[in-house]
Amino acid sequence: NHRKSLDKFLAELNDMSRSEDYASFADHNERFHSELVKISENAELSKLISQLQISLFHLQFRLLLDQKVILQSIKDHENILKAILAGDEAAAERAMRRHIRRTREDIEKVPDKFFG
Repeated sequence: NHRKSLDKFLAELNDMSRSEDYASFADHNERFHSELVKISENAELSKLISQLQISLFHLQFRLLLDQKVILQSIKDHENILKAILAGDEAAAERAMRRHIRRTREDIEKVPDKFFG
């Protein structure tokens, strides 16, 4: 039953938002994405996420995250989780697509010098 682990992530997000503990966001973010891949049982998604979760990339990107980006990502994760927990596949897909789009836009704002 994945509901228990998803409920745990939702509680973590609520705690992070209330306490403004953004330092723990990077760890949460990695575990959150890994859990979604695990419960999806989607081999293609697993390969894609593995490629994206390169330690160096994460380190570089984490250093550049500001509070506004973190707060938006927390809201995105909450929306994704709530849709999954409600069994609303269409809403979960919309929320995930929005999250991916926003993340791409945030990465595109990072100066090239951080990737070369």
